[in-house]
Amino acid sequence: VPVILTPAGTATLSASVSTFLASNFPAASAWCSSNSAPAGCVAPGFAVVFGGPNSIPDSVVSKVSSLVHGGLPSQNDRSPQLDAVFATRLDMSPVFADSTGATASARVCVQRDDIRNARWLVASGATSSATVDVVVSGRYRTDSDGTARSPGLSSPFCGGAPEESLSLRAASLAGPTSTGISLDTSAARWIGLSTTISASAPTSSSGVDSTDVSTSAAVTSWTFTLDTPTVSATVGGTSVAITQVNLTITLTRGADTPGNGGISSFVANATISTPNGTINATASGEAILEDSVWKFRGSADYSGPWSGRGGWGANISIGVPGLSDDSLVWRFDGLLSV
Repeated sequence: VPVILTPAGTATLSASVSTFLASNFPAASAWCSSNSAPAGCVAPGFAVVFGGPNSIPDSVVSKVSSLVHGGLPSQNDRSPQLDAVFATRLDMSPVFADSTGATASARVCVQRDDIRNARWLVASGATSSATVDVVVSGRYRTDSDGTARSPGLSSPFCGGAPEESLSLRAASLAGPTSTGISLDTSAARWIGLSTTISASAPTSSSGVDSTDVSTSAAVTSWTFTLDTPTVSATVGGTSVAITQVNLTITLTRGADTPGNGGISSFVANATISTPNGTINATASGEAILEDSVWKFRGSADYSGPWSGRGGWGANISIGVPGLSDDSLVWRFDGLLSV
């Protein structure tokens, strides 16, 4: 194992060291990475650096990292980022990779490209912790269904979380972590539904046929209205009657391109009437058509007599051509704002 010395505080790597590393890790090789690992690719090298950033600046470490990977750009793992997370008890598959299984009591989820320059998502509580290895799970390469939709960017995923006050951070292999995001997932903090809300047909609809998956940017919108639904809300463990539900979901399709699958997205708005007032919900995320069912999964923000943020899961089953008999099954949940 070679031991390489570099002058303390120098911001560049010497020419002799650069030449030595480049000759041992040639650029012509097919190198594996977290973004792409084709059959037969070559595992990159690594370097262990002693001295600290004052003696060996990050620019030198990045250059060494690049050279032991065939000269490919090094990942910026000195600055991991975690933009947003949400907590849910819903099964978020198939849009989100979800290693916890459908029976997990709580999970934290990250939407596409909301974690960057990171190896792990870490959820730390007072008595326990949980970790998702973003690289080993392949989240920078493909989505949960094995389709490459945004290689190099993180795809949607969830990980199990203890039900207590948590701090969530993105952590890099180099050691730094992102700014923490706090969530209180204890039992008294949850809002949700007693069961799913169902509707056999929309009250109105517009746009292209729901069977269309080939037209890029094609839009379909459904509105469902349910009077006196046989479902109640659960707020902090207390049951609250629901007297009416209005929900509109708008789907925008993403078309496949060579090497990448299309990303279909949605936005949704709902009003849930209760004796305590109206809960307003706005949601966004992605959708996958699977076995003649559009499966919408994403995050939602709630306001009204209670406010919070959490998960959103809706299925719209396709009927005969047209939109008039497309049926809905929908559920949401989340954490109340502290």
